[in-house]
Amino acid sequence: MEPKVKLPADAKWADITITFKNSQDVEVQYKDTKMGVFSHEQLGFARGNTEMNSPNKLWLLLEMLAMAEEFVSDKKVVLTKGHLKDVFQCKDENVVEKQKSSLSMSLRLALGIQEEPFEKYTPEQGYRPKFRLRPVPLLRGDGELHPSGHQHLDIYSDD
Repeated sequence: MEPKVKLPADAKWADITITFKNSQDVEVQYKDTKMGVFSHEQLGFARGNTEMNSPNKLWLLLEMLAMAEEFVSDKKVVLTKGHLKDVFQCKDENVVEKQKSSLSMSLRLALGIQEEPFEKYTPEQGYRPKFRLRPVPLLRGDGELHPSGHQHLDIYSDD
């Protein structure tokens, strides 16, 4: 099968950045070159049994990993098999491992890189991608609180 994203033949996961634009689209970047914006459907992450072809569980797992990856530098969030078992309401950690393996295969097919896209799992590190993974803009940040769109009220002023 032909990869959905056209990358150089020698591309490595370390050269890839996947940035969620919203809950259904990601931008793929190779080194400093934007390769394009792709929907979950284009990349093969759609549920075929729904009228709207909504994102499948693998896409949701990728999205969750992106959210965790944004905060992993602070060592606040580590997604372990136990955490994902609870989130996806699985009875067995093997189901989580199977989902991660399926996600790995889907990413390999979509981007055409045959190398494993995730670091070796450890309970201390959890699931860590070899590529840069960024969540939707709302969840990216600089560690500062920013307005949510509501009118800002300064409760500390004398006015």
